[in-house]
Amino acid sequence: MADLIFPDYRANSNASEFTFSSGWTTGQADNSGHNGALYATTSTANEKCTIYSDSIPFTDAVLFMYGSQSAGIAQIYVDGNLYTEQDCYLYIDGQANSMKNAAMVWLKGLTRGLHKIEVVCKGVAGAKSTGTTVGVNYIYYLDPDTPAGQALESRLLIVGDSNSDRQGGWCDGQFKTLLRNYMLGNRIQIDYATRPSGSSDYIRFLRNEIVAKRPAMVQLMLGTNDLPRPEIITKDNIEQAIKICLTEFKIPIQISTILPRNGLNAFGWNKVNGQMRELSQKYHLPLLDLNTYVTNNIVSTTTPMQADGIHLDAVGDNLGAHHFFDVLFSPNNPARKLL
Repeated sequence: MADLIFPDYRANSNASEFTFSSGWTTGQADNSGHNGALYATTSTANEKCTIYSDSIPFTDAVLFMYGSQSAGIAQIYVDGNLYTEQDCYLYIDGQANSMKNAAMVWLKGLTRGLHKIEVVCKGVAGAKSTGTTVGVNYIYYLDPDTPAGQALESRLLIVGDSNSDRQGGWCDGQFKTLLRNYMLGNRIQIDYATRPSGSSDYIRFLRNEIVAKRPAMVQLMLGTNDLPRPEIITKDNIEQAIKICLTEFKIPIQISTILPRNGLNAFGWNKVNGQMRELSQKYHLPLLDLNTYVTNNIVSTTTPMQADGIHLDAVGDNLGAHHFFDVLFSPNNPARKLL
C-alpha cells in the first residue's frame, strides 16, 4: 500500500490471501458489471474462508460478500474472536438473482498490524431468508495512514445499475474517450459501486462502499429496478443516499433521472424522475437529466435504445456520455474543481 494516489489494496477471492475449507464452491464467475471477480459460496454450517496476508498491516478493511433471498447468517472472526454476525439476506428482484459483491462488513478500528479474518457459514437462515448460503467476493484493505472515509483526489464513483455500469456504456468507454480528448493529462479515476437491484437493497451498504472506494465525487442513478414494486420508497432511499454523501462524508454528488422502461407503466418512471428533480432542487444538486436529453421520455426498442427497450445502444451511449461530460464540467458543478 505505497501508492500515494490510490493507496488501498483489493484482494479477490482467488488471490493467495484467501483459503477455503473443503465445503466451499470457489471460482464462480461474477459478471455483474465492473466489480466482477470470482466469488465463492457455501451453505454448510462451520465451513470457513480464511483471509490473511503476511505483508499488509491495516486497521480497517471492507468485506464484499454475497447476498440474495436465500443467503443466511455469516459469522466474521478477527484473530480468532467473533467480530460480528452478518445477515446476508437481500430482497433483490427474484429468488434466482443475487448481489455477489455487496459491501457488507466494515471491519474498523483494529489495532494496526496483520490480522487474520475468517468468514464462517453459521448454517442458519435469517428471519426473511429461504436458505443459509454465505459467500465472499473480495476485500479492500484500507491504508492505515489514510483515514477511513477520506476522499482520494480525482476519484469519481458511479452508483447505478446496469444502465450505467456496462462495459463500453455511457459512463465507461465513451465518457473516458471524452476525458482523454478534451482534458489532456487528467488523473480522473472512474470507479463503480456494486451494481444493485432495488435501491433499498443497496442503500444498506453505501457507507461501506464509500469507505472502501474513497470517491471525491459521486454520480447517483438509482430507481430503475425499483419499478414496478410499490413497496420500495425510491425517494426516501435516494434522499438517504444524498445525506450519506453530503452530510456524513462531505462528498459532492449529482443525481440522474432514469430512462423510460419498456413494458412498464410510464407513471412509474415519471414519478421517480419527478422526485429526482425535486431532490435536485432541495439539495441544490446538479441534475443529469438523461431521460429528457437522450430519450425525450419516449419508450423505444430502436435507437437510441437497445431492442430490450431498457438499455441504451451505441447512439444513446454517445448522447449520454456527452451530456454527462457537459453537466459534470459545467461552471456551477461543485465537483468540477475536485475532478
